[in-house]
Amino acid sequence: MNVLYCIDETKKDFSRFLWISILSLLENNINEKINIYIITTKLEKSNKKEIERIVWQYNAHVYFSSNDKVIPDKIEKIIYKNQTRPIATYYRLFFNNCFPEIKDRLLYLDCDTIINKNLSNFYNSNFDNNIIIWWLDISTTRYTSNKRLWTKIDGYINAWVLLINVPLFLWVNMFEWIKYANEKYLIKYCDQDYINIIFKDKIKIYKNLQAIVTFKLWIDTKNCLIIHMVEKPNHPFSLCPKKVINIFDYYLCKTKRKDFYKYNKTSIYDLLNFIYIFIQRAITYFSERIFWLSFSVKLDKLCSNLWEGIWKIKNFLAK
Repeated sequence: MNVLYCIDETKKDFSRFLWISILSLLENNINEKINIYIITTKLEKSNKKEIERIVWQYNAHVYFSSNDKVIPDKIEKIIYKNQTRPIATYYRLFFNNCFPEIKDRLLYLDCDTIINKNLSNFYNSNFDNNIIIWWLDISTTRYTSNKRLWTKIDGYINAWVLLINVPLFLWVNMFEWIKYANEKYLIKYCDQDYINIIFKDKIKIYKNLQAIVTFKLWIDTKNCLIIHMVEKPNHPFSLCPKKVINIFDYYLCKTKRKDFYKYNKTSIYDLLNFIYIFIQRAITYFSERIFWLSFSVKLDKLCSNLWEGIWKIKNFLAK
């Protein structure tokens, strides 16, 4: 089982989420032979040692590669055009520059994922001549992306997990496709948009999947395959559900970092942000079930515009 993670520690310490993800992966796939590949912009030596300790404990293998092997300068200039996301989010599109030994299939995982069950059935899925296998994004994102990118409304996938058919993937000229996408489409979700544009006719939806993101109001953790921690459990005003925090804590106790919850930078703004996100998520959740989808999208956009106005006022007063 070939598993890829990409991490950028230049601004925040994401390695602690990576430890949790790797631990959950190895513990729930104890009988699998696993090779973990990590592409990093920056990774502290102590964090690297902890990853190695975790991996060796489960008799798996881990391989590291620095970002300077990933993306040529000419591509960096293109993908940063009108984008705000860190460079690490694009590493997976060029993983072969770092790890050419990966020949068959590759499972990409975001660092803030928890593997909740054995992945062998998913990992060994039949590609049926497709290049990507994963699951649909939330309905509001699919609706708006259909308008922007002309993707199928039931075909736009999220990109926090990807099962990649490596031989077919490597046939794609990623540089030319990214350039084409920037010229023709309004890119909003960066690499996720690129993936849906480039592979839209070669994406297979994994029907047996139960995966969750942690901003849902009701969560069935018992039957889910993978948990995506959109809401981070270490923040005092986090909307991360208690049952997900309990799962996170279970794996956290197996690492050497017990100070994960020491988060001292709180403010009135953090509290307002918590209230805003809760209201926005509640409106989106209920409006999708009570009203038509386009109305739900309008409500979500209204909330976003309102908060953007508050953000501008806050910055103005700070000056």
